[in-house]
Amino acid sequence: MLIFEKANHKHRFPFATWGLILLMGGLLLFVDPNSLELIPANKLGLSILTSIFAHTGIVHYLSNVIYLYIFGDNVEDVLGHIMYVIAFIILGLLGNFFYVLTHLDSYRPVVGASGAVSGILGMYFILFPNVKASVAIRWHSIENIRASVAILFWLIYQVALSIVGLHFSLGMAFGAHFVGFLGGLLLGFVFSKLGYLDRHEERIRKSMGNKLTVLCPSCSTPKIVKKYGQYTCAVCKSYFSFDVTGKRLIS
Repeated sequence: MLIFEKANHKHRFPFATWGLILLMGGLLLFVDPNSLELIPANKLGLSILTSIFAHTGIVHYLSNVIYLYIFGDNVEDVLGHIMYVIAFIILGLLGNFFYVLTHLDSYRPVVGASGAVSGILGMYFILFPNVKASVAIRWHSIENIRASVAILFWLIYQVALSIVGLHFSLGMAFGAHFVGFLGGLLLGFVFSKLGYLDRHEERIRKSMGNKLTVLCPSCSTPKIVKKYGQYTCAVCKSYFSFDVTGKRLIS
């Protein structure tokens, strides 16, 4: 299952997202993942951190960095490069600690950024719920639904896999995915309340150099409007209204 973002305006280049992708790719190519893995029954040490950035193979790596590439850049745009990396690490640690607490006697190693990436999706759910997205499941797809709905499909899929994993030992820490996602929801809510999203939108408006700039309530694309009314976004084709109370997504 894959979720694809249709359009979401960015104000700055996602250096941290690309840095994380390249770091994890370099570790995959040049470092033995066994030296970075987390084994709950052993003394944890730095493995609680290093295991976040290691992957068992190219498929495992791609399954994480594709989502990180699609959704991480916009979350980074809101938080800033440094705070984004801090949030990524916190979410990864949260997923790992949950895995350890639920597998205290296990010698099965775990590696991967899935908990952190799931948390990024949770933050995106809060920060950009109205972005248009599509969901691909095998040979079928659902087009032009809100990102919040698409991510809910993903969450249901993760819960289903977690239940199946309990019976068939799939070897993946789906519980850590779910906990990472919940942590992302919480962080997204906190950052929103702290004004990060408002400042992000203000930066985009200022970059236009025109006080009559309004952002599309779906994809944040800036549009210069001279009066109140209803408008169509030139990028995502969303239809929205703008009046004295603010902007409102219509369709």
